Order: sequence, then structure tokens, then C-alpha cells
Amino acid sequence: MKVLAAAIVPPHMDVSGGLRAAIALSTALVPHCSIELARLAKEDGRSCVGGLPIRDVKARLPLNGLVGRMPNKVRTPLYRSALPDCVTEKLDLVHLHNPMPTLEMARVAKRCLELDKPYAVSTHGFVEVASDGSSYGLGPTGRLAWRFLVTRPLRYVAANASRVLALSPAEFPLLAELGVPEKKIDVVPNGIDLPAVLAPGIREATRSRLGIPPRDGRPRALFLANHTRNKGLPVLIEAMLETRLPFVLLAGGSPRAEIDYDAWLRRCGPDQEILFTGFVTDEEVSVLFEEADFFAFPTLADTYPLAVLEALAHGKPVLASRVGGIPYQVDEDRGRLIEPGDVAAWRQALADVLGDGASLSRLTEGARASAGSCYSWENAASSALDVYRKILS
Repeated sequence: MKVLAAAIVPPHMDVSGGLRAAIALSTALVPHCSIELARLAKEDGRSCVGGLPIRDVKARLPLNGLVGRMPNKVRTPLYRSALPDCVTEKLDLVHLHNPMPTLEMARVAKRCLELDKPYAVSTHGFVEVASDGSSYGLGPTGRLAWRFLVTRPLRYVAANASRVLALSPAEFPLLAELGVPEKKIDVVPNGIDLPAVLAPGIREATRSRLGIPPRDGRPRALFLANHTRNKGLPVLIEAMLETRLPFVLLAGGSPRAEIDYDAWLRRCGPDQEILFTGFVTDEEVSVLFEEADFFAFPTLADTYPLAVLEALAHGKPVLASRVGGIPYQVDEDRGRLIEPGDVAAWRQALADVLGDGASLSRLTEGARASAGSCYSWENAASSALDVYRKILS
């Protein structure tokens, strides 16, 4: 069985759950089929990760000099590449991952249909992009453009797929709206690898590089995501500041030029501290999880986030928004679900954790007890392989 995994992720996204999931699942599939992953990138190239061949395909923007200076949320849907040409007669199957830029995903799907090659699509990112763009802060004109640049091509891709690999049952109503009958849907959740043992010196070096303060009794929260509006970082910080309780917030992710980080730092109380780490490597992510007491994920729209699974695999309780498939990840024994975008609700939930050590301890015990039961990438690969066989039969 010869498979192409096509990861449709804009080249400027240095942290993408959809891309990480595509690579992890495809790597787990290497022992079971002949698979290569192609992805949008800043330059053409080839590499190999865990035995998985990866082809980087240079992405371009129309009117590059003009469009290239626009904000990411404007230019992201407009990227094009030669990735559709990676679909050839030699393939048995194509597996599409991540729906942005959606027009590019639709071009790959169209190429599959032209060559009569079946394709499957995983729903990473569907909840985020299937809306009208409101979670990204778009106004009426932006939402109208979103309908043509994102919603319509997403419907085309989903409706013409041989099978759709949903990450949780929460996506069934959305997929029905996109024209996908339930009989074409298979639930294949993201997996997660149990945390690796860190090499000697990594923990200390990471603490030093990132400036993580020594333990002093203040509860430590971790946020780890892109700092785009839809991930809800402003909601989290506003709520934490309003608790007026002591805390340390470790905020991972690359900074964005449009955010005034200093304004948040100036508002911190005497026992409140926010550390913006910038981009972090996988090893540094593991250290951040070890340093944190709990994980806070105030996303406004998400499908089945890897970051939540990573937190649980590290035995950390999770406070997260009640959106997408997150209720299938977090229960009351190991976390709290909060209405997205509701600063008052987040403030109350955070106050319960920051101000009540016993409550945090109970949630931590629940998270640690279930850490070893997380769904693995090997499980996910086995399920995906069953879907591939179903398609080809």
C-alpha cells in the first residue's frame, strides 16, 4: 500500500498541532505501509523523521510583494504550492491533514479526483476553520471572504472524501453540515507518546535559558499554543490578573507583533508573574510541563488539541474551554471545563485552583492516575490502517 500524507499547513506556522499530529501518525504507520509526508514549507527540501520520508514543498503567495506584507490571518488562506503534483498514478491513497490554507487542500483533493485516487481526510482544525471566522476576530467583510476562501473549499474536500477520520464524536454535527454522511465517518483520535526521560542537564539548561524562577510556593500555570486570537491567551491572562491571587504563568509560544506583552506585565500584582518563553523545542516543552502545576487552555475553537493530551500524559490537570472534542479529553476528576471567552467564568475556575491547594491536589491525583492510559499513536495508526483498507477494498 503506497500512501501520501499531505499536511496542509502554512509555512510560517512554527507550532501547529495539525502538522505534529500528521507527522506522528504517519511515523507510526511506517512499519505498516509505504508512506511519505509532503508539507508546505518556506523552501523545497527533503528530510526523514523516525523513518518517515518528508518532502518540503515551497509555498508561494500571489502578488508576493503586496500580499506578503499583509497580516498572517489575511495571507494564510492564499498560499499555493506544487503539493498537488505530489499526487501521482503510483499512489494507492492520499491522506489529507489540516485544512488551512483550505484552497490548497481543495486543490490536492481535486487532483486526487482527477486521477481517480481515493483520499481520506482527518479533521484536525475543522472546528476552528468551519466557523465564519469569528474566532479569529474577523469583521463582516472578513467573514464574507472567509466563506469563499475557507468554508466552501472545506465543504468540497469533506463531501468528496472516501472516508473522514473524525477525532471525536463531537464533530459529527459539523461534518453533517459539510455534507458528510455518518456512514463515511470513522473516529480515530489523536494519540500521544508518554513523556521521555530527559537527558541529564536538559532541565537545568532549559530553566536557565527561559528564565524560569525557582519554586517559591506560588501555583504555576502553563499555556502552550500559538498566540493567535483563537487560542484565547488574552482571556486567560485577564482572568488570572483579576483573581488577585499569587501565581506564575509560563506562556509558551512565539510572540506576535500586534500583542502588547509589556502592558500585561505592568498589570501584574506583587506576587503575580508572567513569563513569555517564546518558541520552545520538544525537550523544552517537556520541561515546561514538569515545571507547571496545571495546564490552562482557553481556546475559543479547537477540534481535539494535542496540547491537552500532552498535559494529561504528564499527569497535569487541565483547565480548558468546553469546545470541540475537549469534553472527550477532560473530565471532572482531572480538570475543569469552562465556557470559551468568558473571563468571569475563567476567573472563578482559576481562583478555585490558585486559592485552594486541596482542590489542585485532588485534580493532580486524578490526572496522574490516568496518565498511563492515554491513547497511543500506535493505536491511532492501527485504526487509520483499518480505514485505509476499508477504502481500498
